[in-house]
Amino acid sequence: MSLIENKRVLVVEDTTIAATYLARELTTLGAQVVGLARSEEQAIAMTDEFSPELILMDIHLADGGNGIEAVRQINQKHTLPIVYTTSFSDDTTLEQALETSPYGYIVKPFDTKTIKVSCETALKRFEIEQKLSHVNDVGVMLNNQFDGSDRKGDRGRVEKRHHLSSIILDQLSEGVAIVDKHFRINDANRSLGKLFCQEPAQLLGKLITDFGVLPSHFEACLKMSEQNKVYRHKIALRNQDNDLFPAFITMSCLQRDSEEQQFVLTVSDITDLARAEKKLEALAFRDPLTNVGNRNYMKLLLEEAHFADFIQSLVFIDLDGFKQINDRYGHEIGDALLIACAKRLKSELRETDSLIRHGGDEFVILIQESSDVHQLTERILESLSKPYICQGITLTVTASIGIADLNDNDTPEELLKRADIAMYEAKKQGKNQTVKYSESQETAIEYRLLIEQRLFRAIKNHEFFALFQPLVDAKGEIVALEALCRWHGKDVKDVAPKTFISVAEETGLITPLGLKMLREVCIACSLLEANNLAHIKIHINVSPSQLSSPSLIEQFVTFFEDYNIEPSCIVIEISERSIVSSTTIRLINTLRQYGFAVALDDFGHGLVALSELTDNEATMIKFDNSWLVKSENPQMQVLVESLVTMNKKLGKQVVFEGIETFEHDVFARKMGADLLQGYFHDRPRALTEIIKRISPDHKQHA
Repeated sequence: MSLIENKRVLVVEDTTIAATYLARELTTLGAQVVGLARSEEQAIAMTDEFSPELILMDIHLADGGNGIEAVRQINQKHTLPIVYTTSFSDDTTLEQALETSPYGYIVKPFDTKTIKVSCETALKRFEIEQKLSHVNDVGVMLNNQFDGSDRKGDRGRVEKRHHLSSIILDQLSEGVAIVDKHFRINDANRSLGKLFCQEPAQLLGKLITDFGVLPSHFEACLKMSEQNKVYRHKIALRNQDNDLFPAFITMSCLQRDSEEQQFVLTVSDITDLARAEKKLEALAFRDPLTNVGNRNYMKLLLEEAHFADFIQSLVFIDLDGFKQINDRYGHEIGDALLIACAKRLKSELRETDSLIRHGGDEFVILIQESSDVHQLTERILESLSKPYICQGITLTVTASIGIADLNDNDTPEELLKRADIAMYEAKKQGKNQTVKYSESQETAIEYRLLIEQRLFRAIKNHEFFALFQPLVDAKGEIVALEALCRWHGKDVKDVAPKTFISVAEETGLITPLGLKMLREVCIACSLLEANNLAHIKIHINVSPSQLSSPSLIEQFVTFFEDYNIEPSCIVIEISERSIVSSTTIRLINTLRQYGFAVALDDFGHGLVALSELTDNEATMIKFDNSWLVKSENPQMQVLVESLVTMNKKLGKQVVFEGIETFEHDVFARKMGADLLQGYFHDRPRALTEIIKRISPDHKQHA
């Protein structure tokens, strides 16, 4: 039977969703949820009214309430186990919470298993502590029985009392001993003999210090007795077989005014409590989803001087493409994938390596032997890139890995920061690779921060403009232009698009930048029409973050109505990674209904199952340069030709972009490309320059 079954539980949560979730899970585990409180006042009132046997307490409560303060007030009137359930894990909050002596501290999000283990551990610990509570009175009882104040005439009554005391002591489950000032055992009950694996009579005359009680404990007891207090201490004792066991001892003085100073010692075996505390510690330092160490554990290891001396390197791992999978298939599939990735990581590690889940899709490895760390990361990359099957769905992810070596006087934060910078550089270089930290990367990060700081001002000062790269048909005729954003400012000259576009996406500035490009495209459409070139379509790129905005469609429609532009003149280009979200697919389909054409950019990078090509309204597929650089491989030719044929049969136009050489052009044409794009045909130019070359008054020369 589970310890939580039929236990009355009060749930204190400020959000209805979280409270309902906990109530449902607890009910499934067999508990009786007696109430759901949202505020500090409700928590205190419901505790008084329902007398729960366990409370799950959030820290941030409704109406500005504080769960820690609620626990302080509850503890003044009630004795019961309370477990914190919170999103806060910072040192200050944790320190304040620990002052209230909680029976558990769970950091959200958590699963049913974590709830069950935390609740049962708390209940077991409370049960054991309640059993120990009556032990504190044993010393007082014995003091009354053996205080030496009885007169000689009362010998019969004294002997009767002593006999009664012996019976009581032998019935106690706790071990009890009378110890003299030389630490010799003068008397012992059966339970003490059982704890020390000897008969009580065999213990008489032996030194209690041989079993692990220290002389300093007796000195502390004497000091406490001056204040009429009982000395209590948690300790590891040793039995006759030399086996250690955790114990809780209480000690008080007998005959304080007598030369024959004696002590009453009680010993309680707290092995079950120690196990419960270890479970709580495991929850505090272990990630409940993947069962590897968490950030608290990493911090503990890096700040523990003895262990930290052996750390040589830190490896930072970020899964490429995980977010898209999580958005596409949901958190259940995402969690299953994280568990599978963690298992693969553990299988590649050596005994001296420590694996940490840093958060989300990030993992950290603490390395004690760094001589072959690059071989280790190569094995990790190979292992993680193999396909996963989660609930019948085949998934693929890769990893970007950064390595940083420990320097003298490094703080944990500095070491982690350098590994994170190296990981970012691995992503920047194309992902699915390992990069070791160098100072030049930090310079690049500083440059990126400079870009971030200047970006907002650049948008405001109209420092961004559009260049247009032609897309040509098989005859070499320009049939479309792709609008490409460029930045040329006073302080920052000619920043590469791959640099500022990613920064704009991360900072949220992609929306105003996107609107700027949309305005440029509308002006371009008007100019083309004015020069009798309305047949040339304009391609505009839309980022994943823009596609997640519910106002995107309204912005597009409003702009084109204001400029009197037909949506059919526009092709919206989206990356393949954008359409793994069902929300994005619906948005794309809506854009198609308005008359916009949609092109799927960077096709074939593994995020979209081929069967899903029929689930979206993309009218054009763009193969990037990565297919062209492998064009000499016969197997690659077969694959590309098959993909082109398949897309054409699905009614989609096929574009090859990144054509830089004559060989690239020949390959693309041979594969059946409908349109061609790249520097081999033309570089990005100002629209006025292109119009001058292709208007009816100027013949185009290939």
